[in-house]
Amino acid sequence: MSKRSYNLAKPLVATAALTRGYALEASHNYRFIIRRNRSLLRAFRVNSRRVKSDHFLFHEGNVSVLARMAIRVASWPLRLKFVNVGVFFEKFKLETNPENIKKCPETELSLRFSLGYRAMCAFWTNEFLTYLDEYDIIFRIDEDCVLNSLNYETVLSPMIEGAVDYCAGMTFGHDDPGVTRGFEDFVFEWHQEHPGTKSPVLNLNPYTNLFLVRTKAVSSNPDALAFLQHVRSSGCVLNNRWGDAVVWGALLSMYGNTIKTNLTAEVSYFHGSHGTQVSEGQQTP
Repeated sequence: MSKRSYNLAKPLVATAALTRGYALEASHNYRFIIRRNRSLLRAFRVNSRRVKSDHFLFHEGNVSVLARMAIRVASWPLRLKFVNVGVFFEKFKLETNPENIKKCPETELSLRFSLGYRAMCAFWTNEFLTYLDEYDIIFRIDEDCVLNSLNYETVLSPMIEGAVDYCAGMTFGHDDPGVTRGFEDFVFEWHQEHPGTKSPVLNLNPYTNLFLVRTKAVSSNPDALAFLQHVRSSGCVLNNRWGDAVVWGALLSMYGNTIKTNLTAEVSYFHGSHGTQVSEGQQTP
C-alpha cells in the first residue's frame, strides 16, 4: 500500500482480522465474525468524529463471493475490505531453515497445530504490517472476538498523542514449552548481540487476539523490525509454531524504551473460541 502522511488530528485506524473460509453447508460459522463486525460498527460510530477507520478481513482466498456478499450485507453499514493473502500462505510453507531444526524441533504438541494456524502466527508476527503500513493505528480484533467497549480517552487518545504505542486488554504467562522450544535462547542471544535492548521478560505476553499498535512506532524502529524478521527467518514459526504473542511479548520487553506499552488497556470484549470475557487489567496465571 502507498505511504501517506500521518494526520494525528484525525488519525486513520485500520481494524483487521484474519478469517477462515467455510463451505456453504458450514456458512453458519460466519455468524461470529458478523457479531464482531457489528460490535466494531457500534464502537467506531461513537468515535467517528475523532478517528477515520477502514475495516479489513484478510483471508486465504477461500471466502467465496457469496459469503463476502452475505457478510457485507449483515455488517452494513460497516465498510469491509476483503484482502486475499493466499500468496503469503503459500510462501510460508517454504520458510524452512535446516540449521535451526535442532534448536526449535517439532514436538508432539506443535504437530497438533495445522499449517494454517502456524501461518496465522507468522502473519501476526510481522506480515500484517506490510499490508497496513499507511495507517496510523492498527487494531487487530480476531474473527471470534466481540467488542463490548473501547474507551477513547484511555485507549485511543494516548496512542494518538504518542504516549502509548502498543496496548492490549490482557496478558498471560509463558506459552507451553512444547511450542516455544529454543525461543528463550533465541531471544537472549538477540539481547546479547544488541546492547541497547532491555533484559527480556518472557512471562508477560499480550493476549494478541485483540491489540492496538501505533504503526509508526514500529515502522520507524529498524531494530524492532529486524527482530521480527529474524524470528521469521529462523523457520521456528513454521517448525515449532512459535506464537505471535510470545514474539511480541519479548519484543515489547526488549524495546520498552522506544515502544511504550499498556497491557492493561481499558477495553472489554468476549473471546468466543475460549468462551472468555476479557476486561481491562486481567492477567492469567
